[in-house]
Amino acid sequence: SGSFVMNISPTQFLRNRVSLSHSYKAWNEAQDFCRKNYVDLATVQTDEEWSELNKLRAKYRSNTWIGLYDDVNSWRWSFRDKRLTYVNWDMNEPNNYRGNQYCVMLNSDGYWHDEDCDLKLVHFSPAG
Repeated sequence: SGSFVMNISPTQFLRNRVSLSHSYKAWNEAQDFCRKNYVDLATVQTDEEWSELNKLRAKYRSNTWIGLYDDVNSWRWSFRDKRLTYVNWDMNEPNNYRGNQYCVMLNSDGYWHDEDCDLKLVHFSPAG
């Protein structure tokens, strides 16, 4: 199973409660949903943000979309098009397997994998 984590507010977004939704979405659909209803897909730029996101990952044990994508020249965050300053790639990642992996999934083991953006994953939504 998979999911995506939404940035609910520009700061301290991970402190908000989230619940697992069973609606499968490709990366761009997940991004559109997050931007329309919250802020954007989750961004990780500090150890603190990673620590909070990793707690959610450990709780739900799902593969999750995060807001990282390859814009051809470099990996960037969807939220405010920020440059990559923090990384947690798995061994041999990113690998662009089959030449079409431009979006990033937080694997259930806690490491990042580049994936096909059309992969349909379930997602996290704010609770209540």
